[in-house]
This record gives sequence, C-alpha cells and structure tokens, in this order.
Amino acid sequence: DAVILHQAFVGDAINIIYLPLSIMDEKILDGVAEDILADIPAGTTPFAAVEIKKRTWHPNFLSALCPQCGWNLEGGPESVVLLCSNCNSGWQAGGDSFARVRFRITPTTDKSATFIPFWHYKIAAAGLRLDSFADFIRITNQALVIKPEWEDMKLHFVSPAFKIRPHDFLRLSTQMTIGQRVLLPATASVPRGNLHPVSLDHTDASRAMKVILAHAAVSPANVFPHLPDIRLTVHDYFLHYLPFTKTSHELLQPDLGVTINQRVLNYGRSL
Repeated sequence: DAVILHQAFVGDAINIIYLPLSIMDEKILDGVAEDILADIPAGTTPFAAVEIKKRTWHPNFLSALCPQCGWNLEGGPESVVLLCSNCNSGWQAGGDSFARVRFRITPTTDKSATFIPFWHYKIAAAGLRLDSFADFIRITNQALVIKPEWEDMKLHFVSPAFKIRPHDFLRLSTQMTIGQRVLLPATASVPRGNLHPVSLDHTDASRAMKVILAHAAVSPANVFPHLPDIRLTVHDYFLHYLPFTKTSHELLQPDLGVTINQRVLNYGRSL
C-alpha cells in the first residue's frame, strides 16, 4: 500500500447544506423531494430537543473603494485581491475591512498581454537546509550549474495566485520557483492591460509549499524521506503580476519560457 508522506488541500471550499424535513404519518420526509427518509419509532417525538436558533452569521459588505485614496478598486467577480490604479495599492478583504497586499508588476510593451498573478513566499525551513536558492537547486537535483551568486540568493517559493487544475498548479509552481533565477524588472504601477483575477488566497496557496518541493525533486530520494519532518514557515509574501503574450492556443511568458493553455486558464475560473 502507498504511504502518504504529506498532503495539502489548496483552494478547497466547505459548504453547509441545510435540508428541510417534514413529518407525515409517522414518517420523516425530505422536504424538497418528499421522499421517505426514516420511520419514526413508536412513542418518540423527533426533533423535540432541537432548539431553533437565529442565524449567527450574515454576509458582510465592503465598499469597493480604496482605503488609502478613496478611488474605485478594480478586480473580477472572483477576485480576492483588488487593485487601485490611482495610488497603486492592492487590497484583500479580511473581516470587516481591507488589508494591504504588496505587489509587483513586470512591465511590457505588448499592449495585448495578459498579466498573470503569482504568490511569492519568503520562507524559513527546518528539517532540511533551504537557506538559499542554491540549496533548492541542490536538493531537487535540477539540471542547472549552480552560480556563485545563488548561494546568497534568498529562496522564494512561487505558486499561482489563481485556481487551476492540480497538475497544472504544480507544474507552474515548479517552473516559476526555478525561474526566479531570472531577474525581471518590476514596478508598483498598476498596468492598464488585462489582469487575470487573483482567485487563490495567499494562505491557501502557501499550504502547497512542501508539495511543490516534492514535485520539483528530480531525485525523490533526496526529498521524500524528509517530508514528514520538514517545516516551512512563511516570513513574508507578495504578489507578482507577469505579462504573458497570446499565441494560437497558449499564453507565453517570454522571459521565462513558461506557457499556460488558455482553455485550462479559463476552466480554472469555474473551480
């Protein structure tokens, strides 16, 4: 039998469904379909001890105005991060208010480019040495010649900031984490181009770091036995929008050579 060394639930949703019930002729019925669900034992009164409470929850509504300058915030219906193009700030709803989210934009001259968001996590590791990007390349046994400057380069785990199928999530996470060796220009100005919505909260995405490490391992024996003991703690994070150029069926990030199938990206918006 397979042994599970680690598992993570990313972007999962929990729903509570209330089923209306009714009583007729000593039977409990589905209040919608009117199917018989159970017989009532003689001499008993079902639900007598059930206390009907008022709802303890209610939806919170936040005005989509920038807390910093009062400008309209921008984002799609499924976005968990909204941007202000007036003061170049990013915001995420948390309870009854907005919390600031740091972000970077890699500019492009391609006016038709789509800006795809990725979470970057600065981490501290225990149970395995992962102090630098060079450590990551060594541990995962990538086919790269380690450069001296990588020894001092802080490691960031990188993952999509949007929902996508698990296989594509891990592929993109691995490619983008390895791709951080390419230094890209960045600005904090919100572009006027098409921004793909951030549909995956940073806390959700960060749960996948150990899975990303395992997926990136070319030699699993270097990583898999250590997974139960590895502890990865997020010390800092930010959002990075990268421009992707449209091809016939894919979106291409030309500096990193990373591609995303347009159909797969669109399908992720319904997850």
